[in-house]
Amino acid sequence: MSNLKSAKRNTWSRETLLRAVVLYYEKKMTQEEVSNELGVSRPQVSVMLSQAREDGLVHFSVKDINKEIIEYEIALKEKYKLNKVRVVSTRFDRTKEAIKSQIGELAANYLKEQFSKVNSIGIGWGSSSSYFVNEVDYMRVDNPKKIVPLVGGLSLLNDRIHSNYLASSLATKLDSEYSIFYAPVIAESEEEASNLCESRMVRSALEAAQNVDIAFIGVGGAVSQSTWKKFNYIKDSEIEELENAGAVGDVVSDFFDENGNTVTTSFSKRLIGISIEDLQNIKDVVLMADGIEKANNTKLMLEKKVVNTLIVDDVIARNILSK
Repeated sequence: MSNLKSAKRNTWSRETLLRAVVLYYEKKMTQEEVSNELGVSRPQVSVMLSQAREDGLVHFSVKDINKEIIEYEIALKEKYKLNKVRVVSTRFDRTKEAIKSQIGELAANYLKEQFSKVNSIGIGWGSSSSYFVNEVDYMRVDNPKKIVPLVGGLSLLNDRIHSNYLASSLATKLDSEYSIFYAPVIAESEEEASNLCESRMVRSALEAAQNVDIAFIGVGGAVSQSTWKKFNYIKDSEIEELENAGAVGDVVSDFFDENGNTVTTSFSKRLIGISIEDLQNIKDVVLMADGIEKANNTKLMLEKKVVNTLIVDDVIARNILSK
């Protein structure tokens, strides 16, 4: 074969090489069919195609519509040293619900990949966590896990987005056990929050949340547009206090400023759950987010090294990488 190549490499005209290229790459002929068409052997066709590539007659490029998505995933994983990155396309005017569902599905797939490696799974609250739980498949397992809520969740309306409910639902799907965080995420007063956090039951819940092997969470956008506001868990005066203190978003039970540092106000002192500092100590924190309004806060969590695995839409990915 090498003798054939050395003997024939420079004997074919450019026109003949181009004819072989067109027949093979554009007309989708097999090398055997090209050999019959040109009156040469099949091994000679292989050498001709190789020479055509070397001579610059053929250039390969990936033109799939998802190429950009893959590039985002690779760039984000490399830039922030992440375990894994998955990016969801928003092309073709996809609905918000479709995008959230796919993010949830990818998070569920990641959990399946990691399932045998973990003993405890933490779950946050909010719409991203809810979509994630919805997308998890029912399983029969030999090694049940412990599903742990990361924040309090008793006595609030719309409990389907809160940690206790989501932990219970996830445990049912995973044929596993779950714990209950016996405290509200918002205490009536700072004093009540302090007393609850000193109680053995809540201390135990916080300790369990702080020590999960993997945690699935969302991140909030501007305080005035947050889930807290959407479900009337927070008053306008409390929003104003948080914004005056520099709050730009929230994660689990913490509000944070433009540097990703925890913001403390009379409202935030009433919240019960784990903190940004606690998240930094969890081995694998999976952050799920979509929408341009959450891009900056997702970037802040990446820069604070809160996140180990990232699942976002391409709007967020593009925004983060452009800065």
